[in-house]
Amino acid sequence: MNEEEEEEEEEEAALTLTLSSNIAHSSLPLLKVSFSSAENDCDDDCDDKKCIKRFGEKFHGKEIILIGTAHVSKRSQETTEFVIKNERPEIVFIELDKARLHSLLRQREIGRTESIKELKEKVRTVPRALELMMYKARESLGFVYAILSVFVDAEPGGEFVKAIEKSGEIGALVVLGDRDSTVTMKRIYSRLARAKKKSTTALGETEKTKTKQKKWVDPEESAKKVAEKYGCKDPAKVLKCLKRILSAGFDIKLDKEEIENNNGIINEKDLKTVRECAIKIVEATRREGFNGEGRFSKELLNDELNEDVMTKTILHERDVILAHSLYRTAKSAGPNVRKIVGVVGSGHVPGMAKILMQLNNDEELDEVQKNTHDEYLNDFPADVEKPNYSNTMTGLAAAIGGMTLLRMKKPAIASRISSAVPVFFGMALGGVTVASFVAANALVKVGSFAEKLQEASLRSSPITFRERDLDTDGDTREVIRRARIRNGVVKYNNNRSGGLTSLEEEF
Repeated sequence: MNEEEEEEEEEEAALTLTLSSNIAHSSLPLLKVSFSSAENDCDDDCDDKKCIKRFGEKFHGKEIILIGTAHVSKRSQETTEFVIKNERPEIVFIELDKARLHSLLRQREIGRTESIKELKEKVRTVPRALELMMYKARESLGFVYAILSVFVDAEPGGEFVKAIEKSGEIGALVVLGDRDSTVTMKRIYSRLARAKKKSTTALGETEKTKTKQKKWVDPEESAKKVAEKYGCKDPAKVLKCLKRILSAGFDIKLDKEEIENNNGIINEKDLKTVRECAIKIVEATRREGFNGEGRFSKELLNDELNEDVMTKTILHERDVILAHSLYRTAKSAGPNVRKIVGVVGSGHVPGMAKILMQLNNDEELDEVQKNTHDEYLNDFPADVEKPNYSNTMTGLAAAIGGMTLLRMKKPAIASRISSAVPVFFGMALGGVTVASFVAANALVKVGSFAEKLQEASLRSSPITFRERDLDTDGDTREVIRRARIRNGVVKYNNNRSGGLTSLEEEF
């Protein structure tokens, strides 16, 4: 064999290897695979492009690989499947708690269409929507992911389901590493309710809240700027298509010609245009989060205080919990465990990486680190002033006593005050009631809109999301049933609650 033939064979082998890797990773048809050297030459930052961070065998002899995902992203699902299949870890760590796991598996079992129908049924009427808001606030957030998932045509939380499926196939242990989502919701509500007195910054410090003039932000202008920032083709057209889509469920101002052509049915071409832009935005923000550039948008929240509360409670506190849970998982795992793959939102990767390295460098954790971790698992945050019910009762008793004395000394004045009190409380209660009904009515509209959006998605693709999954993956329920799943979130000082005191017992 001459040198020229050998070179041709080497090139062919390299080409074949690149092809199989790309097909396994992205499940793209053969004709759509690009063979340019710029895309196939995988340099040192290849993992960064895929939002994968590797730590090597630094953690008690275990290699940790973190995958940064977006929770409504097909590429995140593909990356998760690819890494677990090729790395074959003994443990897969995921950013879920038991309740969210149950919800995701339920959605996977019944399919996206039925899942949206169930959500809509829960807010079919205003009274039902009010009940959901009062007692099941966490479920109302399901609408956000339901709508986003249709816009980008991706299963919400699909990367976690994919991680469990692949873990079941290779016999890996799945560890749940996130705090209970109800605790997160309670801590958000507590901070927002008390934020008028004390402002919680992203670093956990407190400062006096400064009154600032809120700036009006035009939502259309904001949407257009976002589309332009992330390279969407023809942002003006994307905005027009989005407005027509939203008008099927909400009161959106349209041009006269568009109103005449609009019959309450979402156009598939509009959905395709918006979907292409939405996918670009999701993947771009995923990379931003992975690189430490992601942040809660002041433009969307229009309130610096709210941004501080959300960033601390949703991001930074959970960075600590996820990092500690992952580190303790590695530390307590046996010698047969050589590799752990973590699947978390990309925005958590920078914070987790920093905390993991700190934990690994400290020979022994001090009580401050342990107490901080444990405090983040409590329902009520320590940096917020708790309501003093004894003072409230004392004040109420003083008010009753004062009114009694006033009736004895000045009955006419007491009578006028007594008649004004019900009116005052009635006005306050009326304001709260009106606000609640407005929010509940909005949820009813969201439920109806989500169903219309899914119908449009099905018209554009006759194969349903569930049918696609079953066609490619077989019986996913059986695979999930074979998976071993454990909770990895445990307080360091947990003796009083009667729970596990170490992960060694759990494993």
